[in-house]
Amino acid sequence: MAEFKGKLKKLALGEIRPEGWLKRELELEAKGVFGRLDEVFDDVSDKSAWLGGHGEAWENGPYYLDGLISLAYLLRDERLTERVNKWVEKMLASVDANGFFGPSKNDDWWPRIAALRALSSYYEASDDKQIPPFFRNFFKYEFNNLDDSPFYKWAAARSFEQFVPMKSLYDETGDEMINQLVDKIVNASYDWFTVYEKFRFRKPAANYLNRRSVLLRERRDAKADRKIRYGDSPSGKKKSAAAITLKNKSASVRKPMLMNGVNNAMAVKYPVLLNDFRPDPELVNLTKKTVENLLKYHGTAVGMFTSDKMLDGNLPTKGIDACAVVEFMRSLEILMEKTGDPYYADLLELNCFNTLPAMITPDFTACQSVQQVNSVSTGRVKRDFFNVPDDATVFGLNEDMGYCAADIGTGFAKFAEYLCFKSDEGFCFMTYSPCRIETTVDGVKVIMRETTDYPFKNTAKITIESVSGNPEVKFSFRVPAETNLEIRVNGKKIVSGDKGFIAFSKKITAGDTFELLFDMPLVTVTNPDKTVSFRKGPLVLATALRTKTSKKGRGVFCNYEYKAISQWRTVPELHRKKLAVLAERENDLPETPFDDVKPPLEIDYRARYAENWYEVKNCAGAAPRRVRCGKDAFTRTLVPYGCTRGVRITHQPVYKG
Repeated sequence: MAEFKGKLKKLALGEIRPEGWLKRELELEAKGVFGRLDEVFDDVSDKSAWLGGHGEAWENGPYYLDGLISLAYLLRDERLTERVNKWVEKMLASVDANGFFGPSKNDDWWPRIAALRALSSYYEASDDKQIPPFFRNFFKYEFNNLDDSPFYKWAAARSFEQFVPMKSLYDETGDEMINQLVDKIVNASYDWFTVYEKFRFRKPAANYLNRRSVLLRERRDAKADRKIRYGDSPSGKKKSAAAITLKNKSASVRKPMLMNGVNNAMAVKYPVLLNDFRPDPELVNLTKKTVENLLKYHGTAVGMFTSDKMLDGNLPTKGIDACAVVEFMRSLEILMEKTGDPYYADLLELNCFNTLPAMITPDFTACQSVQQVNSVSTGRVKRDFFNVPDDATVFGLNEDMGYCAADIGTGFAKFAEYLCFKSDEGFCFMTYSPCRIETTVDGVKVIMRETTDYPFKNTAKITIESVSGNPEVKFSFRVPAETNLEIRVNGKKIVSGDKGFIAFSKKITAGDTFELLFDMPLVTVTNPDKTVSFRKGPLVLATALRTKTSKKGRGVFCNYEYKAISQWRTVPELHRKKLAVLAERENDLPETPFDDVKPPLEIDYRARYAENWYEVKNCAGAAPRRVRCGKDAFTRTLVPYGCTRGVRITHQPVYKG
């Protein structure tokens, strides 16, 4: 079908209201670990230096606030909104006469840039008139001081994250200082463009970094990092601009920054964000090429690249970092808006419906900082990771998990903000989930409701509930990858297609309905490591394994470890690349849709025992290229990846039968 033409504009926070299963997920999040994170994690409690306490003064507070803002306004939750207001008031009150703000414990640029992201969302929802002058004063300070106090490490890698509020302010004021600041920021940052043009890091991290040296440097820098984060280690003289620049150029600092998974998850959108200020089609093309390369050399079946701190190849036993997942989702959401490319929407749904829920317990009381697409346990054991703690796969709330929990709250909440966009002539539905939309198009107020259990079911219905007048509106609907979409308007089929967008114009009146029928066949996908996986629409399917659960702790928030107790060395039978399906069951959608006890979809298939597939370093080893199988066939079951909890087999060896 047609490629989308025209510019997309995000609806303001609050104009899209989640409903159905998506709302239930957000309500569980509000009641669970994220909504109550201030009770269990000091870094975002009243002890935070951002709130005037003596605790953490770095990124955890801004990360937490960003997700908190979205969750509070989407649910209209008074408790969460009160918490948001407290954080915002403290941030605004912390600004000095020069425009610099935040905890006095450090002068690091990065946590301030992270705070700008959160405040940009707040301004979008609240229209608080204090925010634009606050932004301008900070950008003026940055313009005047960046040469003498250059970005270091994290700020040098992530400086572009402030381009969204900068563009918003520039469009509103036309302030040329902001335009000039763009060039300063680019010159003071790591050169992601050269890295991505040649895509230098095509192999696992160990091919470019000495693990021992990285660990030693991290330990050596621990005191300095503690000072940056908490301000409580022995102080030293402030480094000169020349010294900071020299360190940034040092391979021992620069290379780990450029291979860091979270940094890459953020940086993929850098060229497109720069394109807003310096229009160049090659910047847009570079972003697409970069995402494709990340998934080619480090990708997995769930549409996410490996990141056990560093990019680590495409073996399914490598880790996937929780913070990298939500930051990659955030980048994809912005890329959808800026380019209108359905490719990014496909990847966003893959991560939102698979990777994200797999690292959270269904009741949102525990999260996992690192997951594996092939995993036989989540215990505290040595694994084939480059540089993450041994307990990274445990579901719980240790220190590292607290960091992840502070950021993970943006996942479902930000996704709910980006379901529908305004186009030049109407509306563009890029992703699908139940929601209510109340907005205006060409000055006409429109209220729409999308009713669906997608991706678990194959239908969606959009109803025009209210409209002033009888305007002609263009509707564009993305056709998900590996899917055929049929659209019926007021019960009458008008069109179908299997690629790109389906678009049409219609004079709308209250009561109009658009029925979307998704044909989502079970497909076999070849992974970058030459194994296969299975998908139905955006749902990746994994082999369910019976597990033993170990719980440590009392109360609501505990640590959980899972271990497979059923045979995991199994290989699906394929006939002409199609799975030998025995039965398929579509179950009622449970209250917690990503439920590991009552999954909404189950597919039984024929499998055989793999004689030459072995466990390595407490993980399912790399799948054999030439698998030796037993003679006897038996039944195994596929379930949605997001319904598995820590233990699963997703990348499968090929047995042709």
